[in-house]
Amino acid sequence: MKTNIEQIENHLKAGNWIAIVNGSKKLSKGSTTNRYNYSIEDILKEAPSVEAFMKSLPSKGFGNGSLLQFREKKAGAIRTTSEIELTFADQPQPNFALAGPVEHQTPQNQPMQQNYQHNTPPQPVAPAAMGYAQMPIHEVVSLTVMKERYAEMVEQKARTEKQRDEAESNLRIAKEKEAALQIRLDSIEDRHSFAMERAEASQKKWLDKLEPNQVLEALPALSGLITAMKGNGAAPQVGMGNPMPQLSEDKTNFLQTLKQVPDDLIPLLESFVYHIMTNENYRNEVTMYLNSMDQQIPQG
Repeated sequence: MKTNIEQIENHLKAGNWIAIVNGSKKLSKGSTTNRYNYSIEDILKEAPSVEAFMKSLPSKGFGNGSLLQFREKKAGAIRTTSEIELTFADQPQPNFALAGPVEHQTPQNQPMQQNYQHNTPPQPVAPAAMGYAQMPIHEVVSLTVMKERYAEMVEQKARTEKQRDEAESNLRIAKEKEAALQIRLDSIEDRHSFAMERAEASQKKWLDKLEPNQVLEALPALSGLITAMKGNGAAPQVGMGNPMPQLSEDKTNFLQTLKQVPDDLIPLLESFVYHIMTNENYRNEVTMYLNSMDQQIPQG
């Protein structure tokens, strides 16, 4: 017993933990974190010594057949490294027995023989229960470790699935945003194309804005401008040359006078010129009208 107490104390003083288990029941210290793992500090809060703590276990429902698990932190998690089975005699003195080879007394008249196993500890076995054969304790520990690793893998799988779902959700949102942006882009391109088509159509049809009769009705308003163009359209000064040699002198004088025309009369002039060039009857009527206007202007 003394050896086992020292083993437990050395294990705890090295910064490790122990856990007390009886079937599916575990001894809990009541905290919300690490509640089943007892450190040396946790034990001394409940009992004056490790031995006193061990003696109190039967009163807490952890008697014969309970397991004391030696636990250490490995790979970032607290894991069980070995176990011993607890058996308590009727006397107050508990016996923490390892299920394994039994030590027999040697007769006094017979020399004591010691069996050294070259530092190989005895292999305890789990207690037989419900008709099952005993299992070596190292196999129990191995199964416990495998169970813990399986639980960790299940948690990791759940985390991975959650991350995958979040990634798929983010991808779906990104695709929806891309589709919305594409719709906006298509709409902008459609509006731009429509505006360009309207501009082209407007540019092609500017000559058709006014009918011939509408231009004739506007001739009184243009008569003063036409008279001014005739009177003020002086030829370029001699020696200066024609600023536009590819045009005739009359066309050049007309363009010089056109600079003085208000912007709001430009569409009317454009339609007027177009109909004169394309409609002979219209041109004759305009010519007659202008001749009559010339006759009304007093000669200086």
